[in-house]
Amino acid sequence: MTNYQVCKHTIVAPLSLLIVKTTLLGSQLAWAEQDFLFLIEEAYSQEADEWQWALQLTQSRYRLDAASSDSKDRIGIINVEYGITERWQLELELPYQRSKITDEDGSDTVSAIGNLELGASYLLFGEEDEGAAVRVGSSLSAAAGSEKEPVRSDEWGVEVFSSASKELLGGHFLHVSISYEREDQGDETELSYGIAYVLPLSSSWSTLLEIQKHHADEQEPDGEEESSSYHVYSLGLSYESQWGPQIGISYGKGSDDELMDTIAQFKIQYEH
Repeated sequence: MTNYQVCKHTIVAPLSLLIVKTTLLGSQLAWAEQDFLFLIEEAYSQEADEWQWALQLTQSRYRLDAASSDSKDRIGIINVEYGITERWQLELELPYQRSKITDEDGSDTVSAIGNLELGASYLLFGEEDEGAAVRVGSSLSAAAGSEKEPVRSDEWGVEVFSSASKELLGGHFLHVSISYEREDQGDETELSYGIAYVLPLSSSWSTLLEIQKHHADEQEPDGEEESSSYHVYSLGLSYESQWGPQIGISYGKGSDDELMDTIAQFKIQYEH
């Protein structure tokens, strides 16, 4: 599993950053627009024939065994979503990653385009009946022509997920999500689940608190299984104008600094 995949599910699949959408009068919240997240998959999808373009920049840090050793990943992700119908949505994601490992002997840097991901999702339930919106989906990570650790893999990967979103009183929002990923013919798996709470500060500003749990298993060539588990705690802030793109930042801290020490993110998103 590449560092990009770990970072994507950590951070971000986690307490994500979400913008509270208002009408032109600024007095009515529109649940269909609550889809600005960093970590978890929210349940709200694009409307029919609607496009969403997003650029997400992430910097994460991992501490290695030695006190003077660490790894830093800088990842840029281009994400495109398209609503086929009111319920079906297609998604494309392409990352670019630069990883730098530093130890007593110096530093080593690797940079390359990561694995292309294609996905589809279906909105099972909307919020019209005063229940939670529920969406299910799956994505395929295409194998690269050549492996370049820790940026990309030459193995195919598949992910399935389910998420639920609910607007609470006063325009507050609650999101929960769970995902499962398999790679390298099932030798590498990861289970991630998280919860996000969105608090509106004004008609344009909102803040977000999220928590995400990750558990990964890897089958070694000698038959032994290696497992790892950690939490990520994240706090974010977002802004949306009535006519321009949505933007936001978030900062997260991991429970195990060898797996995830800190993570900072910036995201800009536009729909039409």
